[in-house]
Amino acid sequence: MYYSHSAIDDQFNFFISFLTHAINGEKKYEAIVSPIIQDAHGLAIGEKNVYNIDRNNYQIIIYLIDNDFDFLKSVNIKDITKEDYKHVLDILTKPREISIA
Repeated sequence: MYYSHSAIDDQFNFFISFLTHAINGEKKYEAIVSPIIQDAHGLAIGEKNVYNIDRNNYQIIIYLIDNDFDFLKSVNIKDITKEDYKHVLDILTKPREISIA
């Protein structure tokens, strides 16, 4: 089952748009996308937990962790590269499914 159009879809679409701008070299968008990747990294390595990550971007952070934990655990958050942004974009552009649990 796939997500229907929702506020979460809009949130993912905005983030994907910002990420695309960051990949294209627009530095102001890096300030928006980097903290989300940093929170996902912190969650992956145990520095953060689900209670102290950014609540506004919770769905994106959890989705990233669920779909490529190993990448997020190893990403160098002090120097996030264009390739890292592209990898995150690849994660996010795969069809998203909802879990029924």
